[in-house]
Amino acid sequence: MNNIAYFAIWRSMCRIREFDEEVYKAVESKRVKCFVYLSSGHEAIAASVAEAFRGFKPTIFCQHRSHAAYIAFGGDVVRLRDELLLGKLGDPMIHDPKINFIGHSGLVGDQVPIAVGYAFASNTPIGCFLGDSTVEEDVFWPSLGFAVTHDLPVLFVCEDNGLSVVTRTEKRRWWDSVSIADAYNINTYASRDEPQVIYDMTVGFTEDLLPTYGEFSCCRKYRHVGIGVDNEMAWDRMASVRNILRQIDRDRADRIEADATEEMENLWK
Repeated sequence: MNNIAYFAIWRSMCRIREFDEEVYKAVESKRVKCFVYLSSGHEAIAASVAEAFRGFKPTIFCQHRSHAAYIAFGGDVVRLRDELLLGKLGDPMIHDPKINFIGHSGLVGDQVPIAVGYAFASNTPIGCFLGDSTVEEDVFWPSLGFAVTHDLPVLFVCEDNGLSVVTRTEKRRWWDSVSIADAYNINTYASRDEPQVIYDMTVGFTEDLLPTYGEFSCCRKYRHVGIGVDNEMAWDRMASVRNILRQIDRDRADRIEADATEEMENLWK
């Protein structure tokens, strides 16, 4: 990944973070009254996948915590803001055919079989984002198995914040999803939310368009739903990426962040 791609990922991360910081304020002031699932702390995953998909136009399936993916893949932030302020469907439901982005019903994991079915019908690249609780739903592994059996072009991206609402993974299961995915004999990746690893995985997927599973640890900044803090973040990828890019070009890194802050503050005025 060259510096151009890294700065593009940083720009996307900043826009996602600043959008959600403004959503937080809007919920706090009661301007936004629907359920919200903030992506703060998850930014690097969607931003890195989207940048590596540049030149493709995949269809994206997400779950309820989908601000990051929607913004990273070129979603209309005005439309997203208006849905939160004025819409009747609320946060999980953003659906945008202009960018091939499919809305979510709010049921954990239901996007996975739909994504696989869409890949089977269209034979076009699919990016399917999910949380670590999704792999505990009974629809997930049969769906992955069907994708493997038919060599479907589905990239499964697990955003693993280690929590199902507030219940930690070790209290929910003894097994890990990467080991099981390995048994399906597909490409698997596991790491923290390192942009380089996520970018490389996605580039590899675009080269062979075969089922791929990646699980990336991240830290949820705010509560599962709404605002407030349950736990301190073990790390914040925003801070580490900022430090790396400041060493390359401090002025550029700071300007990108300032521009994102200004854009989202103006959006929510």
